[in-house]
Amino acid sequence: MFKYHFILTISMGKLKFLLMDIILLIVFLGIVDLIITTKRFFFVGEFLFIVIALLLGFIGLLGFSKEKKWSATILYFIFMLITINTLIFYYIGRKSMTTLLLSTLGMLIALAHIKREEEDFDFEETVHEEFTPGKLIASKFGKTYHAPKCDWALKIKEANRVWFDSDADAKKAKYKKHTCLE
Repeated sequence: MFKYHFILTISMGKLKFLLMDIILLIVFLGIVDLIITTKRFFFVGEFLFIVIALLLGFIGLLGFSKEKKWSATILYFIFMLITINTLIFYYIGRKSMTTLLLSTLGMLIALAHIKREEEDFDFEETVHEEFTPGKLIASKFGKTYHAPKCDWALKIKEANRVWFDSDADAKKAKYKKHTCLE
């Protein structure tokens, strides 16, 4: 029972992070496998490439775990470079389809994450509107309405606030007048 509960409580963000970790690990192991048998000069260049990509990948994954917007861009860039690098190896004759497919998959996941962030950003811009509160305040969960300066009104969480323009509006919504208004 505990095992299933644990699986169900994993959030989508953590699942994406875990998936990106696994893909990046397998891709890096595939790249290491490809460069082990290369010649000295080519090996040094590939070794520098993999060290830089590994460092950037670690930074990207750190940001991805904390759901930072820039992290998907870094991971997309790294997967794109690894895909190009793997294609170069493919045309030289060293074929690693697993590395090529997984680096492409990682690139697509990162790209989808970037697109989702852009859509979320546009949505947030349209949602924000100016809000002018009314003359009276109440809680969604309470039964009385207050003056905005009332001590009880100041304790109402912003998410639970209900505003009214007049006593009639508050009474129509089945709220009672608090003593601060008398």
